[in-house]
Amino acid sequence: MVEPEIIQAHTSHVMQIGFSHDNEILITTGMDNVIKFWSVPSWEFKGELIGHEKSVNAFALSNNQDVLITGSSDTTMRIWELHSLKEIDVIVAHKKPLVVVKLSSCNALIATGSYDGKVHLWSCETMELFDTLSGHEKNITSVSFAQNCSHIATGAIDSKIVIWKLPSGKLIKEIDSHTAGIVALKHLAKGKKLVSVANDGKVKIWKTKHWTLEKEFDIKYTEIHSVAFSADEKYFTLSLPYKLQVRSLKTGELIEDIPLKPKGVYFAAFSSDNKWLAVGSADKTVRIWSLKDLL
Repeated sequence: MVEPEIIQAHTSHVMQIGFSHDNEILITTGMDNVIKFWSVPSWEFKGELIGHEKSVNAFALSNNQDVLITGSSDTTMRIWELHSLKEIDVIVAHKKPLVVVKLSSCNALIATGSYDGKVHLWSCETMELFDTLSGHEKNITSVSFAQNCSHIATGAIDSKIVIWKLPSGKLIKEIDSHTAGIVALKHLAKGKKLVSVANDGKVKIWKTKHWTLEKEFDIKYTEIHSVAFSADEKYFTLSLPYKLQVRSLKTGELIEDIPLKPKGVYFAAFSSDNKWLAVGSADKTVRIWSLKDLL
């Protein structure tokens, strides 16, 4: 196993990580309520945002990289100006913790998902509530916008995938094919496909034209904490107890098995230039591997 670079990133669990669109900055958030920025590839600390009162669980970066949107267990969505590292808005977005924040590729809508079982859509222009999608009975776990912004897919621990038309918010389809909670949803092939990963040990790939199942494979694990997808759509990761796996998104084949301790939740992120894989851990660290050396 190639040894990774290690950042002593937070004072509590690392909750979410991701690279800036230009791959020059790694963004990490923690259960210590802080958002931090690290230079790529030196991994030096560049700055932080403080304001949330509880764990920061999710974030989305605007297409021009000027604004960061964060969601927290304090039930707020906060908007930050990155040039000045200042908070510019605070919105009490849900009644329970926020665990999902996504921005549409057309920069028009923000989606927030919560333990209250709802997905809220917010106007990027006004930051006002645009619509509420109430198709789930339990905690929201994942959302994915189609690249052309024609629809959004939502998933929850109720095992359902729900497809909604945009901008009307009309329900298009309920997919009740998994038998355990949805862990991740991701549009592929310029929106022509949707991949779903669930704690029934199944990965399924759907054709979005008529929402028919194209293929599925069994990964046999039923305690998946999180999933990450590479930008070139070749790989995905599974965060499992004590390890992180890298697998082929085409076949499900195991490519790399990375032992990790402790057992806590791991969040992974690929850089969009396919150079780096970063993994945040319950041991407060972020580990970074060069994909060239790892795969």
